[in-house]
Amino acid sequence: MTQETINLLIGGGIAIVASSLGAALGYWFQTRNETRKRKWELEDRRYNEARDILKQRVKQAEEYVTQYFQMAIDIYNLENDLLTISRHTVSEIEKESDSFISKIRSQTNKLLQLSSWVYAIGESKLENSAFQLSDLVQSEFRYFEGFTAKWRTRELDKDAEGARLQKFKNNARDYYLIFAQTQAHLTR
Repeated sequence: MTQETINLLIGGGIAIVASSLGAALGYWFQTRNETRKRKWELEDRRYNEARDILKQRVKQAEEYVTQYFQMAIDIYNLENDLLTISRHTVSEIEKESDSFISKIRSQTNKLLQLSSWVYAIGESKLENSAFQLSDLVQSEFRYFEGFTAKWRTRELDKDAEGARLQKFKNNARDYYLIFAQTQAHLTR
């Protein structure tokens, strides 16, 4: 074998080794890159699913709190009407309050089933504001039942009841606002 043939064989061998090494490194880098992209896609998908679940739970908790807040508004409006309007007859009030009491009781029973939605989020500030609002509404509802009896016998101190009712309204609004702020923070 001549020197030229040996040089050609060595050059060919180097080319084969270099191209094989290049192909192997290219395959390795491409596989590594695809694996990394796949890992990122899976992480993104898990994050988006978790975010969607959180948004759904927050929406359900919002429904729970909104219903309690609406109950607070209804109680406030009815009690305020009783305090400020003296032209109601006892039979009108009894009819309206009995209807209202049964409506609130049925809503409360439904809302007790929904309370787990608030716990499912796992945010203590959100839970606290939601349950403080529900406790406030439930205690005011229990008070309302005695309130109508006092109204019938005209034993109400309108100034004291008005101040108590205003405090109830402000507390309900504050708990609702805390919930709304926390909800906005969670769903960003």
